[in-house]
Amino acid sequence: MVQNRKVPLRRCVGCGEMKEKRDLIRILKEDENRITLDPTGRKNGRGAYLCRKHALRWQ
Repeated sequence: MVQNRKVPLRRCVGCGEMKEKRDLIRILKEDENRITLDPTGRKNGRGAYLCRKHALRWQ
């Protein structure tokens, strides 16, 4: 019997759409007022997700 894995969904803070986590880029608030992109999604800190269309504005 094959088990289907549950795909994690996250909401893009740019457009508000629910998308698969792997299709989004995480922005991360580190330390004091330092904001970075976290393409791996594994860094420590408070994060939010953006779709690639909205993430281009941050680069």
